[in-house]
Amino acid sequence: MPKILPILTYKDENIRKVSQPVEDFNDPKIQELIDDLAFTMYEKDGVGLAAPQADAPYRIIAVVPDPKNFELCKKSGAEPLICINPIITHHSLIKESGEEGCLSVPTYYGIVRRWKKITATYYDRHGEKKELKTTELLARIIQHEIDHLNGILFTDRTKKLYQIKQL
Repeated sequence: MPKILPILTYKDENIRKVSQPVEDFNDPKIQELIDDLAFTMYEKDGVGLAAPQADAPYRIIAVVPDPKNFELCKKSGAEPLICINPIITHHSLIKESGEEGCLSVPTYYGIVRRWKKITATYYDRHGEKKELKTTELLARIIQHEIDHLNGILFTDRTKKLYQIKQL
């Protein structure tokens, strides 16, 4: 049974470390981490989660497959998109500004400019190489999560942060 992983916050120096590539896709600890990341993402109501946020120094991200329909994905237990060792190989010249938040920076939001379209290569949990071409919200989420793999937070990319108090 997957477990909920603790999420590091921006105050923890480990969140700023650059992650290491996964080399052994069959390692049971890596497979368990993947399951736990996906479970934690849904349980914490996140649309994406990177391994470093859970204090795991690997280049692994979990992303909701259809972020515009998050509640449906969560309710149905939709298999998240798991990207191991992801690399953005192409991107549009056009950038869009959009609001971002983060499980590691709770209650804070900011406007971030990101490429509107990206192509990324990555490996799935079985070590099979894949390519993804995506736009808008899913492209934004993947860029945000890849930033985590490089020790970058969305707060580094916004000019103005604002806080929303939770009820």
